[in-house]
Amino acid sequence: MIIIKSKEELLGISESGRVLAKIMEVLKNNLKVGMTTKELDQLAERLIREENAEPAFLGYQGFPNC
Repeated sequence: MIIIKSKEELLGISESGRVLAKIMEVLKNNLKVGMTTKELDQLAERLIREENAEPAFLGYQGFPNC
């Protein structure tokens, strides 16, 4: 089945993609040798929340984030 998205839904998807691209660029530019995945995860969460967004998998079905 094909679900047709509304204009508002498409705008939301587009905005979330823009936010994700921005966050991925910042993460890429902040990677350092010896950096732990936990440090990277914490940076990602902070950046996501600064965009007034919510991390999709954080806490999902008990996923601990580290």
